[in-house]
Amino acid sequence: SSAASDVYKRQVEASADVQGLKPSREITFRTARPFLLAAGGVVLILGGLVAVWPHQSTRLLARAVAPFLNLPNVAADQLSVTPGDTVALPDQSVRIEVHVANEKAKKAFVHLVNSAGARRRREMTRLSDEPDGIRRFSFSCPPSRQDWRYRIHSGGALTRYYSVRIIPPPAVRRLDIRYEYPPYVNLPPKEEEDAEGKIEAVQGTRVSLSALVSKPVETGALLLKGRDAPLAQAGLSALAENRMKAAFQFELEPGLDGQWMLRLKDEYGFTNREVFRPIAALPDKPPGVRVVSPQKEIIRLRPTDRLPVAYAAVDDYGLAEVGLLLKEDDAERHSEPLSLESEGGRPPLSATGATELDFSKRRFEGVRKVQFQVYARDRLPETSGGPQEARSRTFTVLIQRNAPPYALQRWTELEEHARKDFERLLDQLKAAQKDSSRLRSELSESPRPAEKTEKQARDLAGELNEADASARDLAQRLRTVCATPPAV
Repeated sequence: SSAASDVYKRQVEASADVQGLKPSREITFRTARPFLLAAGGVVLILGGLVAVWPHQSTRLLARAVAPFLNLPNVAADQLSVTPGDTVALPDQSVRIEVHVANEKAKKAFVHLVNSAGARRRREMTRLSDEPDGIRRFSFSCPPSRQDWRYRIHSGGALTRYYSVRIIPPPAVRRLDIRYEYPPYVNLPPKEEEDAEGKIEAVQGTRVSLSALVSKPVETGALLLKGRDAPLAQAGLSALAENRMKAAFQFELEPGLDGQWMLRLKDEYGFTNREVFRPIAALPDKPPGVRVVSPQKEIIRLRPTDRLPVAYAAVDDYGLAEVGLLLKEDDAERHSEPLSLESEGGRPPLSATGATELDFSKRRFEGVRKVQFQVYARDRLPETSGGPQEARSRTFTVLIQRNAPPYALQRWTELEEHARKDFERLLDQLKAAQKDSSRLRSELSESPRPAEKTEKQARDLAGELNEADASARDLAQRLRTVCATPPAV
């Protein structure tokens, strides 16, 4: 077609023009010389500027080539800004200070840009000048929960934008506590998940505390209030979702009683909020022991009498031994262990029992005075200062041929106790009768009793209930006394 023929003809002409092109004839040195001289002159001028004012010239060139970059202007060297790029806590204000090396500068302004791009300009507060004439200005930015930027403008100087990153501090999200008790207390380990943080166990207990931390931290320590050295350092391990586990292990030392806190520090030096919680190493209390019967500390008995001795002993972590301490006349004191039954294979926390001193036996022949106590020992190891021992009151038995029979003494003693209890009960009933008469009089005067009268009525009802219980107990003991007359 004619169109195709025309295109072909143009291609042939273009090919011929290219073949006839000679660079040496088209661009000669003479024609390019003016341009080369101009370019060389520009390079020499720029080189001279860079040599004389390297920072300003470089900054000017950068702003000319890439005006969109975050760069200061040429005069920015007059400004020294503190803190520059920084980090802050969400509840922490940021104080900005600038030193201006320009005696003509009368004011300084801070340009603030929040995370949404909103801009504000605030005038800075002028401070006293430095001795060398340097101007000083400051501005305190209120706390923020979002990142923000700022730059300073004073006179003709303008800084670049500085960034302020808001960094949340570490926070403890959960506490788990495990107690491993000393072997002698014979208790299984105890675990408290999502605990409030109160640490309390018998001294010598091994405590493992695990804290779930909201973010990675670099160090962690468990501190005691009023003590500089940490009780334990953290073992740190990373978890999913940018969280971390801080594990602590320590032993509850004897006498430990105070408050503890965790100090967790992140890469910026920010620490968690101080929360103090109680911690105590409970002492292993000495056992308790008493003689239930007899009650009199000095007893006169015949050489043929038998003395029943009833006792009771307790300990917070288990009894190791209960026994009698005996001393005949001026002989050395000696012990006689009593039976002690375990509770399900574990040392008993309490023990009640009875034994008998038979003075007709050969061991007491010729003896005129016997002193005895009941003792109890706990399971506290020697390494911890144990075992601990408790002793009852000392009872003295005087062996006399002309002493009244012990059964008669016991019956007389019960009778005396019953008489005193009866007198006490009678006094309670008389007092209740008196209160009842007064209340009856007050109620007859007013159909609606006052609040004070109602309280008195409730108190009277309580007194009567107490008297009723005392009367029932007394009646039971009187039946016991009457059912066991003395055998003389």
